[in-house]
Amino acid sequence: MQYFNDFGDERQRAWCICCGSGDKYTRDHLPSKVFLDKPYPGNLPIVRVCGRCNLGSSLDEQYVACLIECIKCGHTSPEKIERPKIQRILAELSAVRARAQQFALGHTSITMTSRYLGVTDAGLQKSL
Repeated sequence: MQYFNDFGDERQRAWCICCGSGDKYTRDHLPSKVFLDKPYPGNLPIVRVCGRCNLGSSLDEQYVACLIECIKCGHTSPEKIERPKIQRILAELSAVRARAQQFALGHTSITMTSRYLGVTDAGLQKSL
């Protein structure tokens, strides 16, 4: 993963990059760790965001990661998913699994959806 140095000064780091608040910041990884498997790259970029924005996007990121994996595997059942992290999320967070299933119901099959969207393993690997 290519790392870019942050050449901003402290004035530019004094607020959340998402909402602009001056609240105490947390570290947010780009891309989110939910899209990666261990071992993580040693140079995983981080940005400063407030805790509310960091936690607020977590469920959305989990949903997108689960949806991508469900499309790739052709299932929403945790036991049929390849990535252990996504298996755990689908098993523990029923709301995320329900949203993925709702998406699947709107299509003939998730496998058909992956073909329609042009999703391939190579394309997913390149994107992630």
